[in-house]
Amino acid sequence: MNNFVLIWRLISRKGGKRNFKWGLLLPVIGVFLGTLIVSLTISIMEGLEHKIFTSISTFSSPAYFNVKKEDIHKYSTLLNNLNIKNEKSISRKAIVHTGENFRLLNVIGTNSELYFPNQIHNNYTKSNNNTNEIVIGELLSLKLGVDVGNEIFIIAPLDINLATSIPKKEKFKIVNIFTHDVKDYENNTIFIPYSIAENMFPYSSEYSIKLENKLSENQLKLIELEELKSKYGTWEEGNIDFINAMKLEKIAYSIFGFLIIIISAFTLLAMMSMSTIHKRKEIGILRTIGFDSFHIANIFYLQSILTSIIGSIAGLTTTYYLIFLNMKYDILVNVISSFPFKEFPLLLSLNNCILIVLISCLIMICSSLYPARLIKNMGIVRAIENNL
Repeated sequence: MNNFVLIWRLISRKGGKRNFKWGLLLPVIGVFLGTLIVSLTISIMEGLEHKIFTSISTFSSPAYFNVKKEDIHKYSTLLNNLNIKNEKSISRKAIVHTGENFRLLNVIGTNSELYFPNQIHNNYTKSNNNTNEIVIGELLSLKLGVDVGNEIFIIAPLDINLATSIPKKEKFKIVNIFTHDVKDYENNTIFIPYSIAENMFPYSSEYSIKLENKLSENQLKLIELEELKSKYGTWEEGNIDFINAMKLEKIAYSIFGFLIIIISAFTLLAMMSMSTIHKRKEIGILRTIGFDSFHIANIFYLQSILTSIIGSIAGLTTTYYLIFLNMKYDILVNVISSFPFKEFPLLLSLNNCILIVLISCLIMICSSLYPARLIKNMGIVRAIENNL
């Protein structure tokens, strides 16, 4: 009988040769369930982050320069000379009025369709930028009861005419309606031509130059000596609190799965501790044929590592299969009717898979420390004895 058979019997047999220790599968099942929960949670949160961040950054522009009103034309010209595509923008709170409906909204003055590509109901054809045209969100149009071709008013309460003490009021024609994954944008944001916004909001301090893409290192070097560089920002920098909250939420949800793995580790700890008590004769035999306490302790380490690897691989394999099914049948969207997005990807990177396996192995290895210590402190004579 070779050494491998002896070790296998020590780990897997409860009594006789044929009495397999079925409880040995409990920690494996626990690691499987824990890994499945953690990996699914991460894949859902990663997909959610990707969808939200992509939607918001596309709408708000990936990068921008916050500038003063008197400098916006100068800096825009500078960027144009550097072949950096940009668009001037004004943001201001104003009141939209149609019939008896009044709503306080965020008005963006821009001449670009950069913020809603592929999400306009019809192809948005630019007309004269000096005309009073407006593009509103689908959800807002439903609440106001308006459609393309209807007229609405914008009142600027923050830009009162000092001579008459009356806020500016302009009539606009709805030329198109946009949709967006983030419904808050549909409900609270409207677009008007930049030149009209510049006249309507003379006291606004929220002037910016929007960029289609983040600047590369070479582009940043081109403006390194310019005052403009200090005003550069990215979407991530402007929403750092929101991004950190999303990451914290992902960690919090993942902890539940790791708790199941920790419980499984305690189960394995109890099983290995019982093995050191009930199988002292077998341990003594291993000692007499050349296994020292260090090698026998390694058996428990190996058992914990194999338990975590087998359970983790099974859990990750199941997760990838569920991701495939969701990609094919949109399970999440169909099962959860209140899901915020019509299209929702599940994303699980290789780095996250490796991290899950490593954490699972670390937790399970910790469960083998106490049984291994019992083995190291057990002498050969005492190990062969039947009683304590």
